[in-house]
Amino acid sequence: MIRDLRRTLLAGLLALAAASPAAAQSAKDAKEAAAVPAELDLANRPIVTFRAGVGAITPSARVAAVKSRASALEKSDLEQPVVSKAASIGGQPAYAIEINGKPLLAIVQDDVDPAAGERLDDVVQRAVTQLNAAREAYLELHRGTFVAEQTGLATGAILAFVLAWYLLARVRAGIRERASAAITRRVGRVSPKGLDLANFAIGITQRALAALYYAVVAFGAYVALTIALNRFAYTRPWGSRLKGWLLDFLLELLNGIIAALPGLFAACVIFLLAWLVVRGMNAVLARVERGEIDLPGLHSDTASATRSIATILVWLFALTVAFPYLPGSDSEVFKGVSLFAGLMVTLGSSGIVGQWMAGITLIYSRAMREGDLVKVGDNEGVVINVGLLSTKIRTATFEEITIPNSSLISGSIRNFTRLNKGSGSRVSTTVTIGYDAPWRQVHAMLLEAAARTQGLRTEPPPFVLQRALSDFYVEYELVGRIDEPLERPYIMTRLHGNVQDLFNEHGVQILSPHYMTQPPEAVVVDKRNWYAPPAKPD
Repeated sequence: MIRDLRRTLLAGLLALAAASPAAAQSAKDAKEAAAVPAELDLANRPIVTFRAGVGAITPSARVAAVKSRASALEKSDLEQPVVSKAASIGGQPAYAIEINGKPLLAIVQDDVDPAAGERLDDVVQRAVTQLNAAREAYLELHRGTFVAEQTGLATGAILAFVLAWYLLARVRAGIRERASAAITRRVGRVSPKGLDLANFAIGITQRALAALYYAVVAFGAYVALTIALNRFAYTRPWGSRLKGWLLDFLLELLNGIIAALPGLFAACVIFLLAWLVVRGMNAVLARVERGEIDLPGLHSDTASATRSIATILVWLFALTVAFPYLPGSDSEVFKGVSLFAGLMVTLGSSGIVGQWMAGITLIYSRAMREGDLVKVGDNEGVVINVGLLSTKIRTATFEEITIPNSSLISGSIRNFTRLNKGSGSRVSTTVTIGYDAPWRQVHAMLLEAAARTQGLRTEPPPFVLQRALSDFYVEYELVGRIDEPLERPYIMTRLHGNVQDLFNEHGVQILSPHYMTQPPEAVVVDKRNWYAPPAKPD
């Protein structure tokens, strides 16, 4: 007997222990559900937010119950106004809201949010007002003539928008044609040769007109939709929200513009001062570049680069000073965009900075300037531009070659013009002649060939150098000057032809390529064979 009693008590304790966690969890879930607010909406209108449970009924269950009662109302009920009556529920102040004597809902003190400054009376009054508006919306749905009338007005607003859109599209086409014709007529007259500014200006204008066109269309659609939604009580909350959003947006935009005016004014003053400094500095450096004035430590060759670098530094300094005054500069979005832009510039500009520094070194070393005849590696031509990133030269065959400045710094530059200012560019050619030819005769023949060559200057006169006394021959170099650097290949062609003719005339052999043994007779071309077919006399 005692043993059976013990078994019964043990089984009961085990069952109680097993049920306790489930019961505790169920109680916890019920408490959490009762603490979750639920909002009541009827006819697209927010009525009230239930923040507390009533007894065992959670806020969400209260919302479902109210919607069930509202759907059970008849038309005769909806024709009566919604009223509220003071009551007491669970020992706390409350209001019961009913229509035509039928209860709809109850609002208790715990439904009020004190943190938002709400009061029970205000919450109840707002709920009654919204319920009456919802009641009117439901009644309108049963008024056939009213619905037809409002539908006609809404349709009229939409049709008016469509018609305005059609007319605006026609007007847009005409404006585009007139604007294009006006730009072509006016810009075409002042456009530099080879630069098509008219098409560029037309493209910009058409894009601006397209942006304005779509903005007007979007605004018209917005207004037409707002008018259509406001025709019906049931959709009027949506229309009111659209209207309110536009007004709030415009007011916020206007307030932002007014608030930003002092900062914009300060930024404009800073940029204006920077512009004045840059303009004055450019005027001085332009005179230095033209050689009109001299400044210590600044050459005319480097004035252009100095102007570019100084301009960049001044504008960067102005931007740094004006940045705090720009609207939105202290916002997190602006900071994030600035950080991202800085990161992209840092990662992508390493090579550019290297080229830039090489360009600065090249310019301030004054190794070359525009108009100089130079040879860089296998490229020979006239310098047409020395930039911060690259240098451009034009060859005699009118090919433009772009050379990165880093390549120029790492190699050698042969300048034929730098040391010959005013006396032309230096040119030379080399011949190798055997020891059996009198050197004075060779000098005379080379100078005579130079005199016959069109394009070689007579002042200063050409001269001959004996560069080396080699094992099998003497190396002679003829040096002269030319005025047109780009004519160098053609002048050298004529010079080489005249050298060959003179040496053939006088029976002097040019030992190129080298001979291991002296031939029995001089290897020359007889004058009678100078114009052997298909050659023709000049």
